[in-house]
Amino acid sequence: MNIKQKFQLNIALSIGLISGIGLIVFWSSQLLEETFLKKYSIDQIIHGIFDLNLLTEDYLLHQETRPVRQWHSTHDDLSRHLMFQSSSSNAEQFLYKEIQLSHTKLDTIFSSLVAEFQSQNFRNKSAAQFSPKQERLISQLQTVSMSMVSNAKQLSALNKNEVGSTLRKANAAAIVFVVIVAFAFMLNSILLNQKIIKPITALHQGIQSIIAQHLNLPVEVKPGDELEQLTDTFEQMKEKLDEAQGMLHQEIEKQKRSNVLIEELNENLSKQVNALAASNKELDDFAYIAAHDLKEPLRAIRFYAQSLTNENSRQLSENANEKLDRMLPLTQQMEDLIDALLFYSRVGRTEQAYQEVNLQSTLNNVLKRFLHSIEESCIEIRVPHPLPTLFCDSIRVGEVFYNLISNAVKYSDKLNKWIEIGWQEGNSDATGKGKKKSYIFYVKDNGIGIQEKHFDAIFQMFRRLHGKDKFGGGVGAGLTFVKKIIAQHEGRIWLESTYKEGSTFYFTLQKGA
Repeated sequence: MNIKQKFQLNIALSIGLISGIGLIVFWSSQLLEETFLKKYSIDQIIHGIFDLNLLTEDYLLHQETRPVRQWHSTHDDLSRHLMFQSSSSNAEQFLYKEIQLSHTKLDTIFSSLVAEFQSQNFRNKSAAQFSPKQERLISQLQTVSMSMVSNAKQLSALNKNEVGSTLRKANAAAIVFVVIVAFAFMLNSILLNQKIIKPITALHQGIQSIIAQHLNLPVEVKPGDELEQLTDTFEQMKEKLDEAQGMLHQEIEKQKRSNVLIEELNENLSKQVNALAASNKELDDFAYIAAHDLKEPLRAIRFYAQSLTNENSRQLSENANEKLDRMLPLTQQMEDLIDALLFYSRVGRTEQAYQEVNLQSTLNNVLKRFLHSIEESCIEIRVPHPLPTLFCDSIRVGEVFYNLISNAVKYSDKLNKWIEIGWQEGNSDATGKGKKKSYIFYVKDNGIGIQEKHFDAIFQMFRRLHGKDKFGGGVGAGLTFVKKIIAQHEGRIWLESTYKEGSTFYFTLQKGA
C-alpha cells in the first residue's frame, strides 16, 4: 500500500470517526432537550393548578366575572401543556391520563359552581350562604384539585429521576466520546508514525547519513501535541455540561418551593371554606333563636294591651283607648314579621325530604286552601295540562305554589279574574341556555301587574310595593320564601309582567330535571 492510499484510508477513517462523534453528540443534545421540555411542561402544569386554586378562591370570595374569565383562560393554557405527552414509562402515561381526567372534571365542576352562584344573583348578599350544592361542588373542586396536585408531584418526581438518568447518559456519552477520540488519536498517531512518518524520517536520516557518511546514527521519532489540544476541547464541553447541571438544580429547588407554596395555599383555602361554613351556620342559628325569643315579650304586650282594653276601657280616656286599639294590630304585625323571619330561617335549617311527587296532587291540595277565596272573588282557575311527577320536596314545592297563587288572588282587580297554572319544556341550565331539557312551571294572572323597575325588589325580605292596608296586607316575605325554596331545589325563578295587565311567574326545579 503506497503513501497516497494510506492517506486516503486515514481520511476515510477520520470521516467515519467524526460522523460517529457527531451522532453521539446529537443524540445527547436531543435527549437533554426532550427531558428539559418535559420538565418545563410539568412545571407549567403545576403552576397552572396553583393559579386555578388562587382564581377559585378569588371567585368564592368576590363572585365576580373577572376571576371566571381568568380561570377559563388558565384552564385553556393548562390544556395545551397537557397535550405534551412524551412519556417514557407507563407510570408517566398513567399520571398524564389521570391529570387530564381531573382537568376535565375541574372544568365541569367549576362551571357548575359558577352557574350555581349566578342562579342566586338576586339574593340579599348580607345574608348570603353556600347552599348544600355549592358546598358539595366546592368540596369536589378541592378534591379534584388536590388529586391533580398529587399526580403532578408524582409526575415531577418521575421527571426528576428521568433528568438524573439523562444526565448520567449524557456524561457516559461524553466519557465514551473522550475514550474513542483518545483511542483513535493514539491509534492514528501510531499508524501515522509507524507507517508514514517514521519510514519517511528514517529514509530521510538514511539519506542524510549516506550524504554525511554516518551510517550508524539511530532514527528518532518524536510524537506531536494534537492530544493536548483535543483534551482542552473536551474540558470546555465538560464546563458547559456543569453549567447546565447547575441550572437544572436551581429549577428543581424552585419546583420544591412552588410545591410547598401550593400546599400552604390549599390548606389556607380549606380553613377559609370551613370558617365560612361555620359563620353561615351561626347566622342561621342566631336568626332562629332571635325570632323565637322575640315572640314571647310580644305576646305579653298584646295580652296586657288586650286586658287593658277589655277590663279598663271605660276608665281610660278616649285617646288612651285609641292608642291601645292601634297597639294590638302593631303587635300582631310584629309577630307576623317574626314568624316570617322564623320560617325563612327554618327553610335553611330543615333537611329536604326529596321523593317522587305528583305535582298535580300537590296543586289540588293547595287549591283547596283557596276554595273560599276563589268562590268569593269569582276567580277562574285554569290548569291546561296536568302537572308532571318530579323528584322534589312536596311540602316545600306546595309552599311555592301557595305563595304564588296567594299573590295572584290578592292582587287581582279585574272584573273577570283568572289564574292559570301550567308547565312547559325548557332548559335545565341555571342560565336558561343549557341543552338538557326539563320542566318550566308558571303561575299566570290578569291582575294589577308589576312595573319592571320593581322586578328585583319584590324578592327582597319584607319589601312591599303597596301600603300595609292595601290588597289584604301582609309582611312582604312570600316571594322571598319562594326564591329560597327554589334555590334549594337548584332551580331559578323569574317573571314577565305588564303593568295593570297581569304577571307570569316562571320557575324551575333542578332536582327533578
